[in-house]
Amino acid sequence: MHDKIKICFDISNPSKGDDGLYHYFYRIRNIFTSKEYYGIHTTKKLDDGYSGSGVLLKKAIRKYGISGFIIQPLKFFKTRIECSEYEKDFISKDFLSSNKNILYNVAGGGENGHFIPDIVRKKISFSERGKTVSDETKNKIS
Repeated sequence: MHDKIKICFDISNPSKGDDGLYHYFYRIRNIFTSKEYYGIHTTKKLDDGYSGSGVLLKKAIRKYGISGFIIQPLKFFKTRIECSEYEKDFISKDFLSSNKNILYNVAGGGENGHFIPDIVRKKISFSERGKTVSDETKNKIS
């Protein structure tokens, strides 16, 4: 049996969208470090095992295990577009910069992130590929 991410509902009556699907904005929290990830998801079934799509989040899940995370749907929407717009407004550049030490998010909200700084893109690509980076390159990146 595979472990699943634990779902925590503060919302007593989750609602389906106009198309019969659930469209929701969520928070995933690491129970060991309290770091969080915010995102959106569309699904037919709330308990579908979805565990986020962020690069740093996936890396943390590999490190701590899926049972170390709790997903909490925060708000439901009638359409995916409404959900995406809410995410875009919520996960702004200001939100990311003021919470960078407690977030797994690296890009702004909206479908696939409406902005991602080049500096973050470079750091992710190096770390995710497992490549070592020279001190000179590290200095250029920072």
